Amino acid sequence: MNDLIISITGNQPRKPLIFGRRKFSDMLNISHGIIANPEALEESYILPELPCREAQKKELAFCLSPLQRGLKPFDCLCHGKSGTGKTALVKYVLNQVNENTSVLAFYVNCWENKTLNLILDRLIEQAGIVLSETGYSAKLERLKLKLKNRACVIALDEVDKLEGEALNDILYML
Repeated sequence: MNDLIISITGNQPRKPLIFGRRKFSDMLNISHGIIANPEALEESYILPELPCREAQKKELAFCLSPLQRGLKPFDCLCHGKSGTGKTALVKYVLNQVNENTSVLAFYVNCWENKTLNLILDRLIEQAGIVLSETGYSAKLERLKLKLKNRACVIALDEVDKLEGEALNDILYML
């Protein structure tokens, strides 16, 4: 008895893909799927809880705490080995800020957005601004108008991927 049948041919009738004794089409059915929560595999997914990171959550919350008194938060840098949860931690805390305060929290992945214009595009997008201008000065002005006197937090993930001059420009402008 064959447990695995894969038929990839040109003119022959197609045979169903069978794994174990189950058809592949049956495995795609959510009730029989092997992934309990497919949304958890999306890049935009934010964990509802972040276990084993209490100390780091408190440290990041401390850096942001001046916002509660209308003051500028402390600049902070999250660093560590690849895969240790830095991005998950920052996204989790920013989500908590957005849900529980009037502060606007923004997240930009600098590996994907390596120029000031692209970073401003992500910030404008997250702020819900519709803009047809392409110059960074127009984008920055619209963002300032939207934020007016409102506090905000901007997290630049993978900021080390930016080149020296671009990094200086971005940090200065923001």
